[in-house]
Amino acid sequence: MLTFLLFISFILLLTLFARVRTLDARLRHMERYLQEATKKIGKASKEPAPQVVGEPDEPVPTSVPDVVPAATAASVQQPSVVERCIAWCKDEWLMKLGGLLILLGLGWFVSYAIAQGWIDENGRIAIGLVAGAAVLVLGWYRIQRFIHQGSILMFLGAAIIILTLFAARELYDMFTPTIALVLMFGTSCILGVTSINYKYPPLAYANVLLAAIAPFLIASADPSLVTLFTYLFVLAAASVWVTVRTGWRPVTLLALIVVSFYSASALSNEPVSTQLDTGVLFAYAFTVLFFATSVLGMRVAKRVALVDLWTALGSGAFLLMWILVAVSPEWQSMLLVVWTLVFAVGAFVAVKAGAPRTYFYSYAGVGVVYLGVATALELSGASLTIAAILEAALILWAGYRITGRVNHVPYLALPMLIPVLLSFSSIESQLWRTSILHEDAAVLALIIAVATGFGAYFYELRLHLAETERHIVRQAAQFFWIGGAVYATIFVWLGAHALAAGDTGTMAALILYTLVASTLFMAGHVTGATWQRYAAGVYIAIVVGRLLVVEIWQMALAERVVTFIIVGSVLMLVAWLERGQLGGLTATRAPSEK
Repeated sequence: MLTFLLFISFILLLTLFARVRTLDARLRHMERYLQEATKKIGKASKEPAPQVVGEPDEPVPTSVPDVVPAATAASVQQPSVVERCIAWCKDEWLMKLGGLLILLGLGWFVSYAIAQGWIDENGRIAIGLVAGAAVLVLGWYRIQRFIHQGSILMFLGAAIIILTLFAARELYDMFTPTIALVLMFGTSCILGVTSINYKYPPLAYANVLLAAIAPFLIASADPSLVTLFTYLFVLAAASVWVTVRTGWRPVTLLALIVVSFYSASALSNEPVSTQLDTGVLFAYAFTVLFFATSVLGMRVAKRVALVDLWTALGSGAFLLMWILVAVSPEWQSMLLVVWTLVFAVGAFVAVKAGAPRTYFYSYAGVGVVYLGVATALELSGASLTIAAILEAALILWAGYRITGRVNHVPYLALPMLIPVLLSFSSIESQLWRTSILHEDAAVLALIIAVATGFGAYFYELRLHLAETERHIVRQAAQFFWIGGAVYATIFVWLGAHALAAGDTGTMAALILYTLVASTLFMAGHVTGATWQRYAAGVYIAIVVGRLLVVEIWQMALAERVVTFIIVGSVLMLVAWLERGQLGGLTATRAPSEK
């Protein structure tokens, strides 16, 4: 009795939820309609009244166009994946719930009949196949008038047939694994063909999912990797065919997820080396299939959706998994470089043929990851950091030269974060205690040179761009200059302590910081550049803060006296010059700078 009450309560809550969602959707529709009608009436009222020939007292008809402008229609937010799933569950929910209950009831009836000895083995399988086929045919008949109800019945019939084949194989050993797998795949393909004929994507997704679980249901004592991956390749090719015919790109992504899942399972089972070699060849075939589909599809679609980016990243991750696990270490780097070129060249050709640039960036990003992994496999330590600096600089320069888009510079500069993170080990290296002539010093020097060079390049580039794009390259130049200044500060500190250990090195570094700050401060007053005065203030704050907080307690007396006197004298000299000759220069240059 309690179970029955809970079931009734669940049905009532589900019905109430569906009603509330329907009412909410209607209210939103009415609000949008009223807003659009109000805007149109306001626009119509601003137009001059038309000249009407007729009686003076005859009212002038006014009308509001029923067609929603394209901009307004495009501004309506598309439903999310969760909202689409909820809408699918609400649509024909009675049919779906009834189908589930029928499936459970038939299962219990068959199990009871088997327990009572009413049906022999052949009869049990025959009943299941006939019942599934009958429901499948009924769904095909129903889908011609009611597509949602018919699709539910077709899915129910296909599921009954596949479960019956599973029982025949698992319990009675009636079919060989290959025959059972072919029958399951053929049954699921009926849904895919029907989805194309009636332009109903959920049936295509159901086709992929039913075909995906078939290898799980076909248990074999000696599973063959060749058989499994041949089946998966046929499944992927069929999914690609559906995508080409209909443009439903999530079908290809779903097939990629299925293939990746079975690949991860195969690699985790520690197969023999011959199976790994075969799996790698299949991985190449899968990657070419998905990549070629993307290349051809982007030439037609002309618009990159989020599912396309996920397909690109998923294909790259799938191939990377196989190369790192199944390929011998001496071949991994070369293969990664080769596939980097394949992805980059293929995506570039697709863009030249009309595909969106975003498509090139997605596969170029995969190539960048491959190149970084290949570098990490071959190098280590400071050599790896130097290679990462050069690769990141090449990506930024080549990416901007190829695209010519100023607004893409911040994204192209993101790979610079990798050598920055790797440089921390060079900063903390023990080699700084003895000398500055080592590879860790070369790492910092190279970062300073690259940052300074890009800063000068983008600062000069602003002179050749429109006003709307100048602030982007100006900010990029400032970003690189600030980064170069930070690493220069670190290099001076480490280098000073490497040449003169202890308090002498500290004194030399602080005095050098003070001289640099003074130079920037005076140059800022002469040229009127605000950033120079800010940079000078930062350096002075660092020096004075270090002196008053740390060195006043830790530095030896002799070095402390010299440091304080020199730093104080330099600061007083700058203040003296500011009120003297520098003040006159600033006054004469101020009008022209403004």
